Amino acid sequence: PTFFRLSVAAPLTQAASDTLTIADGGVFDMTDVRVENAFNDRGIATLLVNDQQIFVWSLTTVRGSTFEPSFTPIRLQPGDNVAFSVRCDEIGDATRSTCTTSVNIGGTTIDLADLPD
Repeated sequence: PTFFRLSVAAPLTQAASDTLTIADGGVFDMTDVRVENAFNDRGIATLLVNDQQIFVWSLTTVRGSTFEPSFTPIRLQPGDNVAFSVRCDEIGDATRSTCTTSVNIGGTTIDLADLPD
């Protein structure tokens, strides 16, 4: 099992993103995605793979966290780029200065040598 966490702190009316690149030597089968919106911010969160939208959430509907299980893995190759982007439309907690949102990504890393030809 493999776990990644991407977190952003987007200023009001702006967007911010966090990225990761799949390491050489193995593929990553993404099966679980959990978005966290602990402060009830409003805006749009997007998960992208190589600049293609995979999931888009309205933060208005994500209270606390939202889990997106995938029974068919999304296979990511070495060098693929995963990005989590958030556009902050309204900060949910007046004591904070940013929309603070995260995504937890789970799955399985498979060594390239273990893949069938």
